[in-house]
Amino acid sequence: MLPNVAIGIISQINWGDPFASRVGLLDLAFSELSNRQADTKAMVIAGGLISWRYHKALYQRLKDDDERQEYCSRIADELSRVIPHVENGKVYVMTSPSSNLDGPIGELVAILLSDIRRDIRYYPQQCERIPFDGVTNPDRLAILVCSKTLFSSDYQSTPVDNVLKQELKRSSQKRAAFYAVAGLGVYVHKPPDTRPEYIGVPALHRLQMVTTENQVGMVLLDVTDETIVPTMVSFKDQISKERSYVSIPTGLPPLSRSIYAKLKEGSYPLGQLADLLGEEKETVLETVQALTQRQWHRYPQIRLDVSSRRVDFEPRWLQYQLKYPGIPSDSKPTTFVVLACLHAGSKELEYDFVLERLVQTIISTNADALAAVGDLIQGLKHDLEHRGEVVEGMLYSDHEEMAAILLARVLAEVFRHRLEDALYRRVMGKKKRWTKPEVCSLLRSCLLPFYYAEGNHDQWVIDLGFRTLAHFSLKLHAELHTLVEQILVAHRMPCICKTAFAKILSEKIIATHPLGWRAQTPEGLKAGFAHPHKGSTKTKTARLEEVMSETLNDCNVVFVGNFHAAVATVMWNPEQGLRAGFQLSTMLNKTQFEENKTKKVFRNFGVIRVESKDGRIHRYSTRFVEGPRTTDAKQQKYLEDLKKRLGKY
Repeated sequence: MLPNVAIGIISQINWGDPFASRVGLLDLAFSELSNRQADTKAMVIAGGLISWRYHKALYQRLKDDDERQEYCSRIADELSRVIPHVENGKVYVMTSPSSNLDGPIGELVAILLSDIRRDIRYYPQQCERIPFDGVTNPDRLAILVCSKTLFSSDYQSTPVDNVLKQELKRSSQKRAAFYAVAGLGVYVHKPPDTRPEYIGVPALHRLQMVTTENQVGMVLLDVTDETIVPTMVSFKDQISKERSYVSIPTGLPPLSRSIYAKLKEGSYPLGQLADLLGEEKETVLETVQALTQRQWHRYPQIRLDVSSRRVDFEPRWLQYQLKYPGIPSDSKPTTFVVLACLHAGSKELEYDFVLERLVQTIISTNADALAAVGDLIQGLKHDLEHRGEVVEGMLYSDHEEMAAILLARVLAEVFRHRLEDALYRRVMGKKKRWTKPEVCSLLRSCLLPFYYAEGNHDQWVIDLGFRTLAHFSLKLHAELHTLVEQILVAHRMPCICKTAFAKILSEKIIATHPLGWRAQTPEGLKAGFAHPHKGSTKTKTARLEEVMSETLNDCNVVFVGNFHAAVATVMWNPEQGLRAGFQLSTMLNKTQFEENKTKKVFRNFGVIRVESKDGRIHRYSTRFVEGPRTTDAKQQKYLEDLKKRLGKY
């Protein structure tokens, strides 16, 4: 289903600073929105329209009010020419009085800009619920711009949490369902819990200051009547290699070409540049001075800083003229549906959330893999049976077999749907005789890959002398084999031999190490799974960032379980590019352990979609799936059926 509205959100374009602001980044962002399929489109510039740090000294030199008004008018006129248009849509602008963002003149510049451009609307408040065309309930989405200067933080969620917490305390309005928090230069996505769902918005300029800001890009929100799904689009690959996109002018002497080639690697002091080129300093100086006089439109002029004697490209050419390549059009999507902390055997596990909502989500998203990141069973340690937290009369082996039956039914139902879809699409349903190689091929294409990691609850059996999840593994293979055979027989297809079937299942069901197992996806991404034996923290992304930075620092996609709290974030480095992190909550409604610590549990599983090429991620979409509580009668019916499968009746 196409979204009703596609909303692009960018922040901190920092216009004016030639070393940071880039017209090329604006073009990239508006191009991403233009390529989005939606009924209606809109772009929001949320804070950081201009760089007060850059304009402050120039503005304060002006003593006359008319001069200051003229200065702001020139900035607005420049912005009116460099901000692209949204086809059949509007551009919404918000500013912040923070000295890190727009400062005291941002509001005036934005007002003047909206006077020049008919398609631009200015909203003056720090938290706005913009009535976007096509959005039936504007109160669902709030854009929040940081209005104060914040200190740097070790974790990405900290500044976003602080800004949102202050706004929720201050505001007398009813809370929105979803907040986009801008002006901080980080990307975080947290589902609703005691606070509303929120995201952090990356910056859209070349980062220079040492602050919490670390991501360059934009956020795209796909809005329907039921959901708001964010996609983070990273431009940090482009900005990190921006000098490589500079062309060397034709017809230059060899030394001049060598100077341009060196400057494509970075700027250099004059003496160092001469050493790198193997030329006398005076010769290089003479050539550089000659190049500073040359004027091109397609190529940057060379600049020699008088005070530092540093040679570089003219920064204003990079600001206005440099063009970046877009996201590769042949980037391939990979979709994971991920859960953690299933806790089979617990009384608080709702079976239809697993057997219905999970299956529906896998089918509707056409997921490439299902993953379970630890704690597949509840277990019996800490007197859980006496505390009334587990289903009566069940042993560790029963918990493992229950988890296996539940997940086998999920995988079998997805297989059935994909098999029937394949038969229909390929017009193969009329075929009367099937060869076993054809059946093997269909099994490989229609069975969903399933990754699972051990958790601390799963490892409690080690103290009793048993191998972790041994019963689970055997039962999962056997149950899935039985269910798939039944589906094949129902479609009048021959069953293949057990050896061939077992080989296919071993390819599709992969057990992972609990503290950092890696898997290679067909698209060349390295996925990592971790279930650390640690407690949670109040800082939302602390545990996730620790795993991404240490245990699984070589993985493109990282999944973390155990903390019964969900959040998503990203990191970037030159070697791997964008790295996506996803921490999962639990499938339980509550636990006594957490209730006794005044922690409320919010049940969900996650859907992540990454678009990548050559092992580098460019787009990262996240969604957390919740569901209503089931009825006691329905829950009891599922439980009785499971007990029969376990031989408990």
